Amino acid sequence: ILEFSKKEAGKLDKENIQFNLQQYRGEIVESVALRAESNTTQLILDSTHVCTSEIVSAPNRLRKNLNKFIAKAVKFTHNGQLL
Repeated sequence: ILEFSKKEAGKLDKENIQFNLQQYRGEIVESVALRAESNTTQLILDSTHVCTSEIVSAPNRLRKNLNKFIAKAVKFTHNGQLL
């Protein structure tokens, strides 16, 4: 909601940085792996259908959103798998 408000006000900072998506995703998954393990949840990163490795985007915003998304999935998954 805050990002929509910033966008409407023209105050949303856009960053366009080239980075390796597969490496970046791996780092994000590693940061959540201990929490998943404590829930006896198996966290699987499947990159078989990823066509490109280098992208230009906002890595900090991507990290923030993926961390939140994966952390919520880990929080509510016990004795299972997240793929």
